[in-house]
Amino acid sequence: MSFNLKVGEIKKTYLTEQEIWKIINQFFANGHFTTTYKYGLMKALIENLYNVDNRLVLTFDQVYFSFAKIYWNLVIHHDLNQLNTSNRQAGIQKELKEFQLMHGVPNKVVFDRLPSNLQLQLVERTKKVGARYVVGALYGDMEGSVYEFDKRTEYIKFNSSIYFFYKNIDKLLLI
Repeated sequence: MSFNLKVGEIKKTYLTEQEIWKIINQFFANGHFTTTYKYGLMKALIENLYNVDNRLVLTFDQVYFSFAKIYWNLVIHHDLNQLNTSNRQAGIQKELKEFQLMHGVPNKVVFDRLPSNLQLQLVERTKKVGARYVVGALYGDMEGSVYEFDKRTEYIKFNSSIYFFYKNIDKLLLI
């Protein structure tokens, strides 16, 4: 299972636009989803397209800041279940709800309104969950073509073909 991977290398560096669309379509059509984590990580990556360094690298902190914000607003602010069954909660939901109770944060508070120290604590908590389960799972579902990663050094590096493809269509992706 790819979610267990500690390191993932890009399997094919050059991809045509047609190959990229095929990978994306297969992800949405054939992916195994019990939670929304992989969608959340994909959105976080797309939100950070303009934050990469000159090697197309993002740190886990950058990615999981967006991931924490996405999930806080879905789970706490909008009270949306993140598991495809109504009688259980996804791990990220449990983490966020515990955090909310521990700090007495009302449901109406969006992530951007949280004090910065609480935001950073949330990033650390979501990074643990995401690094453990999601980075490798999305990597596998996208055929190892979108990015490479290393959990020990906490980085994600875009495949340049994917990066420039996403940048060309980012306005459509973030609607």
